[in-house]
Parts: sequence; structure tokens; C-alpha cells
Amino acid sequence: MNKQIIQLISLIVFGLFCHLTQAQQTIKGIIIDKDAQTPIGFATIFVQNSEPVIGSTSDVDGRFKLEEVPLGRQTIIATFLGYETAILPNIEVTAGKEVVLEITMSESFETLDEVVVTVEANKSEAINELSTVSARTLSVEEASRYAASIADPARQAQNFAGVTNGGDDVYNDIIIRGNSPRGLLWRLEGIEILNPNHFASLGGSGGAVSMLSSNVLTSSDFFTGAFPAEFGNAMSGVFDLRFRKGNDEKRETTIGAGFLGLEAAAEGPFSKKKTASYLFNYRYSTLSILNALNIKVAGDALPTYQDLSFNINFNSKRLGNFNVFGVGGITNADFQTEQESQPNIFDNEIDDAATGMMGIKHLKFINQSAYIKTIGVVALSNTSYQYNIIENSILRPDYEEESQRQQYRISTMYNHKFNAKHVWRSGIIFSNLTSDYSYKTNEDNIFRTTLDIGGSSNQWQAYSQWKWRMTKDLTLNTGFHYLHYALTKQNSFEPRLGLKWKINDKQSLNLGGGIHSRVEDNTVYLVEIFNGNDTLQPNKNLGLGKAAHLVLGYDLNINRHMRLKLEAYYQSLYDIPISSNAQENFSVVNAQSAYDFVYREDTLLNNGTGRNYGIELTLERFLHDDFYYLATLSLYQSEFSMNGNTYFNSLFNGNYVFNALAGKDFLLGKDKKNVLGLNVKATFFGGQRFTEIDLTASREAGYTMYSSTPFTEKLDDYYRFDIGINYKINSHRSTHTFSFNIQNITNRLNERSRNSFYDLVTDQIVVRKTTQAGLIPVLQYTVSF
Repeated sequence: MNKQIIQLISLIVFGLFCHLTQAQQTIKGIIIDKDAQTPIGFATIFVQNSEPVIGSTSDVDGRFKLEEVPLGRQTIIATFLGYETAILPNIEVTAGKEVVLEITMSESFETLDEVVVTVEANKSEAINELSTVSARTLSVEEASRYAASIADPARQAQNFAGVTNGGDDVYNDIIIRGNSPRGLLWRLEGIEILNPNHFASLGGSGGAVSMLSSNVLTSSDFFTGAFPAEFGNAMSGVFDLRFRKGNDEKRETTIGAGFLGLEAAAEGPFSKKKTASYLFNYRYSTLSILNALNIKVAGDALPTYQDLSFNINFNSKRLGNFNVFGVGGITNADFQTEQESQPNIFDNEIDDAATGMMGIKHLKFINQSAYIKTIGVVALSNTSYQYNIIENSILRPDYEEESQRQQYRISTMYNHKFNAKHVWRSGIIFSNLTSDYSYKTNEDNIFRTTLDIGGSSNQWQAYSQWKWRMTKDLTLNTGFHYLHYALTKQNSFEPRLGLKWKINDKQSLNLGGGIHSRVEDNTVYLVEIFNGNDTLQPNKNLGLGKAAHLVLGYDLNINRHMRLKLEAYYQSLYDIPISSNAQENFSVVNAQSAYDFVYREDTLLNNGTGRNYGIELTLERFLHDDFYYLATLSLYQSEFSMNGNTYFNSLFNGNYVFNALAGKDFLLGKDKKNVLGLNVKATFFGGQRFTEIDLTASREAGYTMYSSTPFTEKLDDYYRFDIGINYKINSHRSTHTFSFNIQNITNRLNERSRNSFYDLVTDQIVVRKTTQAGLIPVLQYTVSF
């Protein structure tokens, strides 16, 4: 601990060594057509209210540069004949790093119309131009202000309407509208990837913390339902992450240190003569400082993790644009707890994992209206878990689990903009998927394999979608997605539809619908059961679970800085895999990972159904006059059925979610170039469900018996209050940021789980609640130069 504290103090002293204020910085970037993605040359860009005017014109490649821009928040305006004027408010300009922008402009509906159309960047809309409902942009700069989000995109997304983490602060699961977190699709740079989280479970979508640092991410899209035809193999939502490109003219560095460890990022050009650039980010994290302060986030365990992310960009006028990107992470945790019934005997758990993904993306413009984008990615992961018993300081291995996953994917997409009214996009995706899982037990100091599941399969996807601006106020997005899973020879054809009607300059109505399906992990289909001397694979012909989404939305722009959004939705789940033994009430609707499948010794059938419905309200003030707030309320019902007639609560049916966030920036210092930010957050939601014990049946049986009606009870409702304090100092060519976040400032011990059993001696039900960590402080210092 002492060594880490000394390193933290040394870094702060080094960063503050020079404190001469630099009052200006450079803003640069590229301007592109939103639909065609082609550069817009000779557009005009300037800083609003600058005196004298700070402006420039983009070159033939759409690139521009604004120099000597004052520090602080600036509004950037871009104009070009035949295009709607783009306004980007609240662009933060700091001394430590140049600002690099990608400005997208939409062609005017009537290109010959001489009336100037002005469109301010709508931060609530998705970047994907073919999205209609249940989608929004996650801005890294904005989300970094959210209290206690620890620069984790998954935790930042949990502030949006209809999203919870399931009530476990250790994990960043994304539960959308009462669906299982397994229904989420992770994408990076336009292609599906493995779960990008540390301490992830087999076939799950969450973990303890993301491998992707906010240092390497740019604004990304988050979908919570009825997503466009481009997205498949997802039931509940899509997180479409994007890496930013490194600065291609100037080398820049960011170094951080804090209670969660160390982080360093470097970016810059390979050569001043070319536009090729690199971006690398490395993190090493440990909870040793928090443990030394007697703050046990993970009990007595001392988990560590490290990760590396990179994005390398090459441009060629003849061959096109190339990006080589990747992310990898290593995790380790060693738990040791004393058994309650047997003092001096300890349970020891060792959890190790390694995940790596690398891809290459190629973008080639055929002409000014069309391009082809091809992406290939290789992803590998290996996880192991070992359970030991320690008695009299002697370690005795008991059992171990190990899983491996290999994925090879390639996708290609063709995009054609015919004119301001019509855009067509089609693509195909091929995946080769391999999964293996083994379970070994220790018998006489020899590990023997008792369960070994594994195999490979190919997966094909194809999609086509069309955007039609029927009038300047009415836009139709329609298309289909097709999925074929070779292992079980299952197919899914999924029509999609989106419609947006702009009632006036302040109001709009949105309608979205479609069919969605998802392939389970290979191990689910390859589960083996033994019948005498025969080995059976009962799930080899299991079909794909499906969901029909319908969403109706209403948007009201109260003014330029405030908006109200209301969405009502209904999701009908069908062909859901359930147990052939109806008395078990097992449905994949309630599964959190593939571990819920691999030990089952029954057949799964596609006879289950489910339904999720609710209403969501979002009131948001975007940062204006250095003040912002976001309030979301979701009321919902999530249910499943074994026979299509009788419905039960699902595991994730918490019934409500409420989030409220707010923040205020104060300009300090002689030139008002330093910023003190205060942020607060409150979260309330219903606890996860569990099945109560049937006391009468337990007494008759002499052991614990559960009710035949599942998930009638809930854990205690969850609530938490967080605060964040940030102080940003703009020094000579560097920016220093001190951040101090306190998660759960009231020290409330929210319930994590409830383990109950029937005690034959007392003839009563014994209830044992497990609570989560209380107050957690996180101090971080970052310097950029």
C-alpha cells in the first residue's frame, strides 16, 4: 500500500510542477456526410461568438483546423450549401489535449432550397442514422461526469431509462426492460465481440468492470429495443462501442493513478507527412489501497486486473482507410473465507481469466455516394475456477472448472446514398464459434474429468435496410435480418420497421417494431446426459428463442437544452427454451449465464413464452450554463410462462427503476480556466425475485421444499446515493484532473442475496441475508499533456 501511495503522490507532484496557464488550444477534425460517410470539402467551420472570428474551411478531404481557440466550453458551427447547418455546443477545450471532432452533416431534404436549415446536434439521438426508437448516444465526455461510474461504459449506461444492474454493485450487468442480461449484444468497431468485461461468466454479458477505458472510446450507441436490421443475435439490447482515432499530428499522453490502480495512454502520428496514427491505453488495477482502508468491496479477496486497448489508423487514397484495433485483459482473484460451522477450516476460491480480441477494419469509398466496409476479428478467452479447502494450513483441492471460447468473425457491408431521400445498406456476417467447458473433481489427489462439453459451429447472418425520407418531416426505416445457426440447423427471418414523424420543431412521434433472436453459447446445445451406456445430447435440435418488439415514443424539445422523452413498449417472447420437466419452472428467460445450463440433465424444449411491457420517462437538461440533470423513471412488468397460459414473475421483474443525476461546474482561477465540478446521483429500483420456501411441504418432507409458484418474493428494494467532485486545472500545455467519487455515501448495506433453508431442529425457516459493500471512496488523479 505504501508504495502505491508514494507513486500516486509522486505523479501529482510531477504533474503540477509547471503551472503556467496556456489560454489557447487547437480544434481540428473532419466533416463528413452523415449518410454517405464521404468527406465534405470546402465547408465553413467557426467558433460561435469568437471575436475576432476564429474560422476555417475544410480541405478537399473534409479536414479542418481551428487554432488559438480559447480554453473552456465552445460552440462549433459548420455550414455548407445544400446541407443542414450543424451546431455542436459545449465542446470542452483544455490545455492538455487538442480537440479532435468528427462532424456529420445531413443533406437538406430539398437541396435547392435556399432557406438555411439549422440543426443543433441532438445528444439524445443515436449516431446510427438508421435508428428510430429506444436508442441514444453515450457521450464519453458527458458520462465521465456521472457520479461513481468509474469510467465504465456499462455502469454509465445503467443511468438510462429501463436499465438496471440487478442489484449487485460488484458486477456491471446490463438488465434492460426486465430481460436477462444475456440478451445484450456487444459490438466494437461495427462487429460483434466477446463480453468485454473483467471477471465475466460463461455466456454472460457483464463482469466486475469493463476492459475498455474511456480514454480510448468515443461517442457510442446504446439500444434498448426494436433496433435496426443491421443488428442481430440479440434479444434485449445492443451496445455499439467505437474507438476514437489517435491524434495524427501531435503526440499526446495521459497518465492516471488512484485507489483503483494505474493507467497510461499514448497517441500520436507515425509520421508528420502522413495521417496514420496510433492510440494505446494500459491499465493495472488492484483493490489493495481500499482493502488497507478496511473497505472490502469484494470481501476478503484481493482481485487484480490489467488490460490493454489500441487503435491504429492508416489512410490511403487508393486503397482506402484501415484500422487495426484490439483489447485484451487478464484477471485474478483469490478468495478465502472461514467456514461458519467449522472454525479454522477455510474455503479458498481462485478465479483466473484471460481474454483477447483483435480486428482489422477496411473502409473503401466507391464514389461520393457509396462505400464498402469490411471487418474481421479474432477473439479468444480462457477462464478457470478452482475451489480448495484449507485445514491446518494445508490446502486440499476439491474441484475445478475451465472454459475456453474462440470466435472468428468477418463482416462486409455496402452502403449507398442515392440522394437526400434514399439510403440503402446491406451486409453479411460469417462467424466460426468454438466453446469448451470442463469440470474436474479431486479424487485421491487426482483430478478426474466428470463433465466435458465442447464443439464448434458456423453462424451466418445477412441484413438489408432502407431509409426513406418520405417528406422533410416523415422518415421510414425498414429492412430485415436473417440468422442461420449451423449446429442446430436453425433459421430466423426477422423483419424490422421504424417510423419517425416530426410534428413540428419541438415534437416528434416514433414507432419501431421487429423480430429478434439469439443463439445461445455452443455448450448449451452440446450438453450431454448419460442413459445407461449411451451418451445423449438432448439439446442438439433446440431452436432459437425469439422476441417481437413494439415501441411507441414521443419526444418533446422543451427548449434548446431540455427534452422530455416518453416510450411505451411491449415485448412478446416466444419459442423460449424451457425444461421438459414442467415442475422445475426452468426457463432461459431467467438464466444469467451458460452455467445455468451445463449441469442440467433434462431436455430443453422451445415451448416457453414470456412478455415484458412498460413505460419509460426521461427528462434531461443537457449541459448549459455549466449545469445539467438527467431523471429517468421506468415502470414495467416482466413475466414468463411454461405453457403459454399461466404467467409468473421473471427473476428480473423489479417493477420499477428511478435514476436522478445532476451536476454543476464552477469556473475558477484568474482567467476562469479551471473547473470545479460537483455531481450527485440517486438510484432506486425493485430487488430481484426469488422463490419462497413452502414451510408446510418442508415439514412433511423433512427438508427444504420450495413453492410451486416461482419468484413470488423480492429482495429488499435497492437504493443508493453517490457524489462526485472533480477539479480540473489547465496549466501550461497540460491538464490536471482530481476526481473524488463516493459510491453509496449513506453507507446503506443493500441486500445482494438471500439464502434460506428449512431447519429440521427448530422446525422453522432460517433466513440469511448477504449484503453488499457500504460506502466506497474512489480517488483519482489524471494528467494529460
